[in-house]
Amino acid sequence: MPLRDRLIIDPRTLLSCIPLFAGLPTQPMARLAAGCRVLNLAVTNTLFKPGEVIQNAHFLVTGSIKRCAMVSDSVQRVIELVRPGQLFGLSEVFTSKTYSSLSEAIEPSVVIAITLDTLIDVATNEPALSLRLLKSMAQRSYASEFEATSHHSMSVTQRVLDYLLHLAGDNRNLAGETTVLLDASKKLIAARLDMAAETFSRTLRQLSDDGLIVVRGRFVHLQNATLISNQSHPDKTLSPP
Repeated sequence: MPLRDRLIIDPRTLLSCIPLFAGLPTQPMARLAAGCRVLNLAVTNTLFKPGEVIQNAHFLVTGSIKRCAMVSDSVQRVIELVRPGQLFGLSEVFTSKTYSSLSEAIEPSVVIAITLDTLIDVATNEPALSLRLLKSMAQRSYASEFEATSHHSMSVTQRVLDYLLHLAGDNRNLAGETTVLLDASKKLIAARLDMAAETFSRTLRQLSDDGLIVVRGRFVHLQNATLISNQSHPDKTLSPP
């Protein structure tokens, strides 16, 4: 299905609320805004496909998007579940002429499309933006390196728990609980973690039985005191899924 684009708000107002662009001087912000479109994607709308010429950088405002590598004509490998607040696919945008991945909305989403020429022009003349872009790319590279070197050496239980803790980010408290929202279907999350959907569901149940989480639909409540206790006793093992 083709995506729809519609101006729902002044792009400059939207950009000013995004940490990556917040605080930039008026003139560079105006140039960025002039090179923006606000896209409204329905579920299954495709943002870009392999082989398409790269013309824009994309920032996810709301919703959820999956990026997949095409293993074959009919087989996809989920390489990223994009969350709001991410400027995504930067490795492709800055190193290739065409996309090698597929990007598709998995829930209604709002995306800012910034023409690549505009972004490069503004970043060339604004060191603050260049540093922010560099930091964003470095964080993504670090995450990829971590996954390549350690993520797939983890047990299934450790992978699921690591994913949930990553969703929580800096919002965890020392006591009580922290609630996170699963940002995609269990099938997609399982694919991203390189496991079967049944294994992911079974592992959630086991973590719940172990008292580490409480699951309520797509909401998962991390039991912080139990998690901290578990982390403080490395000899204490989790029950296998």
